[in-house]
Order: sequence, then C-alpha cells, then structure tokens
Amino acid sequence: MVKELDSIANKLIIALIASALIIGSSLLVQTESLRTIDIIGYLLAAIMGLVLILSILYNKRKKK
Repeated sequence: MVKELDSIANKLIIALIASALIIGSSLLVQTESLRTIDIIGYLLAAIMGLVLILSILYNKRKKK
C-alpha cells in the first residue's frame, strides 16, 4: 500500500513540474526574452511527460 501511494505521489509530482514548465515557458514566449530558455523549458516538459507516460504504461504491464 505504501509503495503504491509513493508511486502515485511521484507521478503527481512529475506531472506538476512538467505543467509548471509548460506554463512558465509559455509566459516567456510572450516576452522578448531569450528564445533558447523557452525551447529548453518545452523540451524538459516534453521529456518529463514522456517519462511519466512510459512509467504508467510500464506499471500497467507489470501488474498483469
């Protein structure tokens, strides 16, 4: 039970950080800042989202 709760919490944290990166990068795009930082933020959010999806799929297969 504790392992399952820990896994859920980790996934929630990754999702929150990825969504914060997306929102932050979107706000930076609206300004005249360095475009490199914006792209890095989007890439990090995409990588974190991909890791989250793969983790969910791996855990579903592992339980079967």
